[in-house]
Amino acid sequence: MNEMQPSLKEKFLEKLGLEHQRFDVNENMVTERISRKGYHTHVQSDMVHVVYQSLEYAAALLHSGETGYSKRALTVIDLILSMQDTDESSPTYGIWPYYLEEPLAKMRSPDWNWADFNGKVLVYLLLNQREVLQDERIERTKLALHHAAASIIRRNIGPDYTNINLMGAYVTIKAGELLQNQEFLRYGKNRLKKELAFVTANGGFTEYNSPTYTILALEEIGRMLKNVGDRDVLEVAGQLNDKAWECIANHFHEPTRQLSAPHSRCYDNISGKGFLSFLHLGTQRSLNLMKEEEMEYGLLWDDMVIACPQKYYGLFRPLTGPRFIREIFYKGEDLIAGDEIRVLIEKGSPYLEATTYMNPNFSLGSFAEYDLWNQRRPLMAYWGTPEQCTYLRLRCLHDDQDYASAIIRSSQQQNHLIGGVFYVKDHGDYHFILDPLKDGGKLKARKLSLRFEVGGWVDQVQLPQQVEIGKEFSIQAPGITVRIHPLLCEFDQRTVRVETGQDASTRWVEFILYEGDEQVLDFTRIKQAAFVFGLSIFDEAFCKSDEPYRYSCTLNQARDEASGELASRAGAALISIPLNPSFYIKSPPSGLVKRVKCGGFVYETEGEKA
Repeated sequence: MNEMQPSLKEKFLEKLGLEHQRFDVNENMVTERISRKGYHTHVQSDMVHVVYQSLEYAAALLHSGETGYSKRALTVIDLILSMQDTDESSPTYGIWPYYLEEPLAKMRSPDWNWADFNGKVLVYLLLNQREVLQDERIERTKLALHHAAASIIRRNIGPDYTNINLMGAYVTIKAGELLQNQEFLRYGKNRLKKELAFVTANGGFTEYNSPTYTILALEEIGRMLKNVGDRDVLEVAGQLNDKAWECIANHFHEPTRQLSAPHSRCYDNISGKGFLSFLHLGTQRSLNLMKEEEMEYGLLWDDMVIACPQKYYGLFRPLTGPRFIREIFYKGEDLIAGDEIRVLIEKGSPYLEATTYMNPNFSLGSFAEYDLWNQRRPLMAYWGTPEQCTYLRLRCLHDDQDYASAIIRSSQQQNHLIGGVFYVKDHGDYHFILDPLKDGGKLKARKLSLRFEVGGWVDQVQLPQQVEIGKEFSIQAPGITVRIHPLLCEFDQRTVRVETGQDASTRWVEFILYEGDEQVLDFTRIKQAAFVFGLSIFDEAFCKSDEPYRYSCTLNQARDEASGELASRAGAALISIPLNPSFYIKSPPSGLVKRVKCGGFVYETEGEKA
């Protein structure tokens, strides 16, 4: 095992011990219980044997230096190598399935990212474990890396998909060096430079302020900083490292140890110890971000540089007053080439602007306009402590799953926000790209609702006794008051019902737009469907509830547009939203159609064959 501080080695071995418990000696793979719907697999609830985590586990076994586990590691590596699609004529060439139980041919949509994820572990093995692999296995590992790199190039992902773009750049750069393949090397370096150009032109990563994907991006950047010697690569990686840490530091809410919203992509409403451990390591464990005994250590974190520039350290220290951030992270600079796979940015996508307010008691963040896909957090607040952290989140739910074709538009002034939700016909249901609405805007549904959800530590959260549209109501928590004013709620001339509810970990106020037998909600026919609201948070210290503020909503003469207005000491704000279901892309590219491809999409001339 490489030289590691004793305390970090202990944490690494703790993590490895947990992976030992997941290992199935009969199948020689790591197991995992999955319980949620995925975009790529038909498996929804089962105990499965996972491919990538098994390969990472094998690499970690060898990294530990514990010779008693070498045979196990090599057995796992041999198995995973055998599961790669190595047929160059195959549409899934170079990638792996997710699970032993579901081969590539049976997957809903095979995940091309698995060439990148598994490829980076193969790079680790060839860089650090050649003595253990020995000659014949080294050659098979090199061949698998060749297939993975070729698959990455064949797919040709664009710079809007940051972590995979960086991961693929790293894999192809190192494959170029390890396999002495100049084509791979040139491709990887060009791809990396293009990522920096995209970020510089637009103001930030597409996965803006993501607790998940900013860390993943930093891991790939860290691998480059540790394992690549090329000066050009190191220069670009250093600039990207600075940009990522700047975003994290600016949004870090020290009282809750959370990344203040909004988040372009997020899986967990409250980030756990793994996220905080990465920040703790990145700041050289010098800022007391967490207790040492609670720290977690990633299986292959020793294979990367994790380093926050010291100029940002001050932003991780306790807040003494408010911090307000407003920035654009997508300015419409579409640098994605026609032959590159898009994932997150469509032609004609609107500017993406984010606003965050935080003080020592709470944080509130919002996007000026974004969809309510299940990985977005376009309106979210945090308060409490790291041990008892509470969140507030706005969701739109279709049959109890987040609905991506609901769009929020908002304008925030410090602790006040005027917002609205409207609906579009050219987006998706569960996923905004991979699961498009049928027939230009039709949705089968048993229920459609809007929900203000409070979760995390909710023991002392108090919901209102009654909620009426047009009347302000309050959600109370220790030291925090959230006031919400539902100004307008229309949906297809139906009576909107408002209910409160709760379970073990969440409380909510829900505006039920439709509930009943499954029927088609036809957004091509619906004339009025919109929600306008005001939201303010008070802590009686920095934001006092007796400060004057006012929310209002008016309809235009044609009654097809609603305007919401905020007036407060913090400033005035105005939004307008369509009542008639609209379009996410206001000016679609003429003569081009969008076609799903390789986990993303491309634009092709109408009538062009795939």
